[in-house]
Amino acid sequence: MEISETYRRQADTAEVAGPHLRELAASTGLTANVGVLEGRWVLHVCVEEPDRPLRFRSSNGSLDHTFCTGLGKLLLSRLPEERVADHLPDEPWTAFTPHTLTTRADLTAEFERIRTQGYSLDDQERDLGVICLAVPVVTEADVNVAVSVSGPAGELSPERREELLPALQGVADELAANGRFLSSLRATGGHRPRSEDAS
Repeated sequence: MEISETYRRQADTAEVAGPHLRELAASTGLTANVGVLEGRWVLHVCVEEPDRPLRFRSSNGSLDHTFCTGLGKLLLSRLPEERVADHLPDEPWTAFTPHTLTTRADLTAEFERIRTQGYSLDDQERDLGVICLAVPVVTEADVNVAVSVSGPAGELSPERREELLPALQGVADELAANGRFLSSLRATGGHRPRSEDAS
């Protein structure tokens, strides 16, 4: 019964987020994702693909690593320091590409960059040739959730990434204002990110 209820909640979240992500995927030509933490993994709650032959490893309900993905690093950066280890694999971490961060010290430094700039970047850390850009859904509700777009590295220059941020943040803001979206997330692992956010 508990598994069925969790599945229903995830489906409800995907139903609400889907139209927002479809519009984002269509306007950018990139794969759009909403993700939360699920133990040591990122749970892809909703994934929408653009209308082009562009397919990556994520789909609704799929899991991926936290330490080497845009969504994962963004979500981890919003946790209190004492809770980060709960969502990381045991070291040593797998170096999926030459760009993968493989130590806790490197990841901690990355968190500072994410908090300063307001977004997370996976620059071919999970898969060569793929870049992911993620932003938080900032809300007073007790959830930790992020939105991202992913695409070929050749299409995501630094200038292009800057152009994408307003559209990405716009979707995050729309989801933050959606009560049904937030309530459904409380059953999918998205808990209060950082105690200081509430102050």
